[in-house]
Amino acid sequence: MPKTLPSGSPDPFAAPAQAPPSNLNHETVSMSKYLMRLPARAAIVSAAFVASASLMLGVGLLFDGASREPWLRDNPQIRAAVAQCQAKAAPADRSACVRRVFAEARSPEPRLAQLMGAHPAR
Repeated sequence: MPKTLPSGSPDPFAAPAQAPPSNLNHETVSMSKYLMRLPARAAIVSAAFVASASLMLGVGLLFDGASREPWLRDNPQIRAAVAQCQAKAAPADRSACVRRVFAEARSPEPRLAQLMGAHPAR
């Protein structure tokens, strides 16, 4: 039983109670705790790997999809139309004009197909 002071509080200078003797030493206990936690740690590492790999795959597929979009071929008609747009004074007018030129160039109408450099269907 621990020693107590006359006030009823435990003696701070008393020797600590001794732990019951154990057949396991400290290294064995810490190794067994490590081995018990190993499957959880492996699961966390594999989950992090799967999450990062799927994120990278998703970003790669987005870039792949964007690279397959049709682009306009460079030709003198489109350059002239864009140059006329760039000559406008207001930035809003310039951007609206460029959007209109690209929208017309990508449309399937025969008149606008000539802007793209394709031959109209007969």
